Amino acid sequence: MHSQQVHLQFINLLHNLLLLIQTDTTAIIIITAIIIITIIIKNFIFFNQFKEQKKNQHTNKTMENAIYSLLHSTKVEDVVQPTAIITIEENDSLENAVKIMSEKKVSSLPVVSKETGEIVGVVDMLDVVSYVLFVSPDAGQLNANDLKRLEIAGRAMALEPVKSVMDFSGRDPYIAVNPNSVLTYATSLFSRGLHRMPVVNAENKVTHTLAQADIVKFIHSKDLHRGHFKAVGEKTLKELGLGVSGIFTAHRRETLYNVLQTMQKNLISAVALTEPDGKLAGNFSATDLKGLYTEKFPLLLQPVADYLEEFSPRSLNSFCMKADAKFADLVGEMVENKLHRLWIIDDDFKPVGVVSLTDVCAIFSKKAF
Repeated sequence: MHSQQVHLQFINLLHNLLLLIQTDTTAIIIITAIIIITIIIKNFIFFNQFKEQKKNQHTNKTMENAIYSLLHSTKVEDVVQPTAIITIEENDSLENAVKIMSEKKVSSLPVVSKETGEIVGVVDMLDVVSYVLFVSPDAGQLNANDLKRLEIAGRAMALEPVKSVMDFSGRDPYIAVNPNSVLTYATSLFSRGLHRMPVVNAENKVTHTLAQADIVKFIHSKDLHRGHFKAVGEKTLKELGLGVSGIFTAHRRETLYNVLQTMQKNLISAVALTEPDGKLAGNFSATDLKGLYTEKFPLLLQPVADYLEEFSPRSLNSFCMKADAKFADLVGEMVENKLHRLWIIDDDFKPVGVVSLTDVCAIFSKKAF
């Protein structure tokens, strides 16, 4: 039936009711009663729907905000580990900074003033990657028979003061945090790509370092499979929208130099290494450059897998999951194996996505899902 016909029928019905009201007092009483009863019923239904909606909102808020609420009630000083602080002076060489990071198995160093001892910035492996490519020759000028230009680049690395390379990548700016700050502040910054931040006291002296991994380890200790936390922990990676963005891959026989170029050009921290058939063969990240000393600069020309086999064999392990894995299991895997990222694979063991600590912190930072 067309809406125009319905409209005409409604008008006719209304007209007949008006005629009836004019001639019959009883009809007036009946119709008035019907209207009053209808209003009462509608109000009753609306009130109950409103109460149910508020109840559901309260329940959802309690479940979905469990991780965020915990972080917001926890201070930085409650999470950081009491370890010795490793720093480097601003006028020390970049080469020495790389050696210290390699020996101490850290990915960054707070840079301090020689005169005051105050922190002036941070240098990390992403800065090293950016600087190495900046002083190295262009790919078109690089070949295995002409390593002089790389040797010059190596000497530049040995002579360059750390203060000139701080945040050379432009991706890990110096942002310090107070030990009394709540963890939601740091987690919010970590969710945007910041990897770590120094914890400083009132005198601007470094007391600890807070990293993405510290936040993830803290939440993992609360067991995401239980209580209110399981509202997030039991969700699959696919349900949370994790591991669905594009990734960059490189053949395991690609040169280290070209892999670094790919990372720098696309502003990424790691690439998935693949076999000839496209299956996952390992991982190369900025932290793997900790084996790069001045005398090793010619190794930029060798296959990335050979470099990793000598300096970082663990990166040739394939830490991965499928998209239907639970978020709690992913967090556990990352904490137990001290991973910065975990590759998502399809049924053919080919990498199709990646979940990083940055992504995990972004889930922790959400107030609702």
